[in-house]
Amino acid sequence: MKVLQLCKKFPYPPIDGETIAITNLSKALNHWGCDVTLLALNTTKHYFDLDLLPGHYNHYKEIFTVDIDNRLNLFHAIQYHRQGASYQLGRFKSVLFENKLKEILQKSSFDVVIVESVHMGHYLQTIRKYSRAQIVLKCHNVEHELWSRIAENTSFSLKRWYLRNEARLMAQFEMQALKHVDRVIFLSKRDRDVFVAAGFDNDYTINPSSLDLSYYNTPKTSKNFTIGFIGSLDWIPNVEGLKWFLDNVWPQVYKALPYAEFHVAGRNPGNDFYSRPARNIFIHGEVRSAKDFMSDHQILVVPLLSGSGIRIKILEGLALERTVITTPLGVEGIDAMHGEHLLIAKNSQEFIKNIQYCAMDDELMTKLGTNGRLFIQSRYDVLKQTRKLLKYIHPTYPKISRPGVSKQNQSLS
Repeated sequence: MKVLQLCKKFPYPPIDGETIAITNLSKALNHWGCDVTLLALNTTKHYFDLDLLPGHYNHYKEIFTVDIDNRLNLFHAIQYHRQGASYQLGRFKSVLFENKLKEILQKSSFDVVIVESVHMGHYLQTIRKYSRAQIVLKCHNVEHELWSRIAENTSFSLKRWYLRNEARLMAQFEMQALKHVDRVIFLSKRDRDVFVAAGFDNDYTINPSSLDLSYYNTPKTSKNFTIGFIGSLDWIPNVEGLKWFLDNVWPQVYKALPYAEFHVAGRNPGNDFYSRPARNIFIHGEVRSAKDFMSDHQILVVPLLSGSGIRIKILEGLALERTVITTPLGVEGIDAMHGEHLLIAKNSQEFIKNIQYCAMDDELMTKLGTNGRLFIQSRYDVLKQTRKLLKYIHPTYPKISRPGVSKQNQSLS
């Protein structure tokens, strides 16, 4: 099967939920015998020099990128507002990308085009015009809901009004995109339900972002009682949640457990994080290995107050047998159970109590770690999930593995 994958940013290095999900899916498709071609926008914010791409990143048949400067621009935002269109989605519209897409579709024949996120919905008509391939839209988030939640947590009234308007325009764009594809991939039943309630009635499947479990096979044992947070610190929901945790949770944890340490990792941390009183807070910035960072800490916190979609860092933490503490919003779309696989805190006091429980009960953390790993193995194995996806897209597609790959211990590395 020949697959074309369209992405709004280059998926290497795989350091956030979207790039990890895209990389794992494309590797698994290749593993099951598909020829996968990548066409990605190479954005200013996430620009990657392809000359630095490591040799082991070789699962794509071909890789194409188109540079785009889509930095935030007030003048462009006003223009989009006047036109009644979403600026946040419009930032990913490129004539050069559209021309490159035409060129690829005219030169090659594909069975499936996987559109990674609604941001690439601008190119659906081009795909229809120049290809007979199935168009499959993968919804990484409920985008309008994400921005609506950010708006509700914004105190500045003008900004809140703007974000609410963006959310409304995004919802319109999302619903139109969902109607103009052949199939839709939702990451969770919960995401599906949001769109169904809004009138969605197209063909769909639920196929969550999943992990290459061989990569998480050797979790380390942390000796000190340390708590970790990892996430891009230039993404509003992460910044919002981390500041809330530092203001409302950590002072009380530090007071009760003065030996505890809180370690923060993530690219582009603002000066506000560095200027805070120490109180056993360590800001690492971008780390070389997210897996090693997570493995170094007994507890991982995901204090999410806004956002949408599945938080892949929670899945990674569970796969590494870490104790994960998050909010109800953080676990949204993940069928993990409080007290069985992870801990859920509805407010700052519950966060504090959960951390204190863990400090006093090693057996609780061991139980959560073991159960969390088993939970991921049963539901979020990327090889199994991708095989299900292939059956959905192409029911008669042969059940094959790559030549020379043992079916007993198949790895994507």
